[in-house]
Amino acid sequence: RGEFPDNRSLLECARQLSVDIVSICGGGGSCARCKVQIVEGQVSKVTVEEESALTAIELEQGYRLACVAYPLSNVKLHVPPESLTALQRTQVEGLHVDIEPDPLVRGYDAKLTQPTLASPQADAQNLWQTLAAQGIKAGIIDFRVQQTLSQQLRENDWRVNVALRGNEIIAIGIPSTRWLGMAVDIGTTKIAGYLLDMETGKTLASKGLMNPQISYGEDVVSRIVAASKSPADAARLQSLLSEALSQLAEDLCTEIAVQPTDIVEAVVVGNTAIHHLFLGLPVKQLGLAPYAPATDAPLDVKAREIGLQIAQGAYVHLLPNIAGYVGADHV
Repeated sequence: RGEFPDNRSLLECARQLSVDIVSICGGGGSCARCKVQIVEGQVSKVTVEEESALTAIELEQGYRLACVAYPLSNVKLHVPPESLTALQRTQVEGLHVDIEPDPLVRGYDAKLTQPTLASPQADAQNLWQTLAAQGIKAGIIDFRVQQTLSQQLRENDWRVNVALRGNEIIAIGIPSTRWLGMAVDIGTTKIAGYLLDMETGKTLASKGLMNPQISYGEDVVSRIVAASKSPADAARLQSLLSEALSQLAEDLCTEIAVQPTDIVEAVVVGNTAIHHLFLGLPVKQLGLAPYAPATDAPLDVKAREIGLQIAQGAYVHLLPNIAGYVGADHV
């Protein structure tokens, strides 16, 4: 149930309500897979596409194509099972290879000296001074981490574990926190995710799920067209992925009784169009010759900038693309 302006098709309304109606063509009226039945209310007149896609009996029974039918009043719909996206199993098993991990993010326990009136040292400088004893040079602290640092130090009796990425502190936890990494392959139809121990490199949990963008078309060209319609459509396609990956992170962490805030690094791969849609990069040029990507370089992006709910200062690393239709999943 929801309220929508009168310029939204039934398919667009369904998408906003998270009702995953099949739309292989991305809402162009050509696949005839988005059949719905009008139970109550008035909708726009039958289109040429509907006359050719639906039988006379179906039209008489109130069946319409959701992508070209627009509500003209309060409307109640019946969505047949065959018009809903079917769940599929995603293969996440594979050959385990033992490696000697060299993580970009490392954890360090630190026991700080409590400040006094005689020595009222700032908390950030106190932390860097303590870490210097382990051979770590002073660097920067992620601003979100800085906002909670003082409280965490006092709540944990001045003993913490610091997640350090290069010279940047990206997370603070209790002593001996086991920091985690997440690896994700975003396919056109399916997503595979893995949770790893950053210190040992061992896979701790894995899970597959459907790519929620499938409601905008089963192929990347349909999604490129959909995202190119307006900034709001592009933002919706981006948020579908960030929300799905945030839920994936939560589900993986639940399996081993930890929190998504323990994930301090994520690596994401996908084809070039999926890569651009996930980052909110323009995709219209990918659908036009010579199919030039916005970038083919590796990227490090703060997770919070793209809506991924993991550790406060965590980064998402995206592998480089090769070309317009050959992406980082192949890399």
